[in-house]
Amino acid sequence: MKNPLNYGLLAIVLGVLGLFSPAAEAREVPIGSITFESRPEREVINVGGREGEFQGIRFEVRQSDVEVLDLRVIYGNGQTEDIRVRQLFRAGSSSRVIELGSPRRAVRQVAITFIPRGPARIQFFGVERIGGGGGGGMGGWVRLGCKDVR
Repeated sequence: MKNPLNYGLLAIVLGVLGLFSPAAEAREVPIGSITFESRPEREVINVGGREGEFQGIRFEVRQSDVEVLDLRVIYGNGQTEDIRVRQLFRAGSSSRVIELGSPRRAVRQVAITFIPRGPARIQFFGVERIGGGGGGGMGGWVRLGCKDVR
């Protein structure tokens, strides 16, 4: 004889554990991308007129492997933050969410230094909320900028 699963109780338990809570999800906003060939590069993503206030950034690598050396985040007030990455990302992989200084900061640009292993694309995302605080999450994405590099 099977015991019926109480879905309400399961949702409460998962919510307490942080596994099933809309507030625990981070809302990610695409802020730009670059496409490049096989040579060392340094590119800048301009977030543009809709400067985003983000707690973190994340990127995805597509098409070919890419060795990401460093990131430089330029904030709306002109301050910069250098982030040493020094990691090879396989095609189809993603970075962790890289938390930015201060709770939320307006990001004007993201500069990336990288060595591609072939034609590839890197898509950047601004993370508006990290962890479980605050109000309900919104599921939509808004494209803020994109750059093709040849």
